[in-house]
Parts: sequence; structure tokens; C-alpha cells
Amino acid sequence: MSGDVLNPDLRGFATQRGIRLLAKPFDIEAVIRIVNEALEANKKGDA
Repeated sequence: MSGDVLNPDLRGFATQRGIRLLAKPFDIEAVIRIVNEALEANKKGDA
């Protein structure tokens, strides 16, 4: 999670490493979506 997701260095770092970013501020629906995406990727072996 970050409050600086527009920073190109941070985005590049995350993208290169397959890290998902959750931009602040966020709501519970966003957290649920990101967690579900991570769980699905893990099931497929993409995580």
C-alpha cells in the first residue's frame, strides 16, 4: 500500500517485481478486490 502510486520509480519497481499496489486512500471493497486477485493468482501459480 502506498500514498505515492503516481511515482514512476515506485510503479517501475513494483511492476518489475510483480508487486500489486493499493493506493491510499482506499475503501474496504478495494482491499477485498486486491486480496481476491492475489488469492486467485496464487491458485494459478502467478503469485
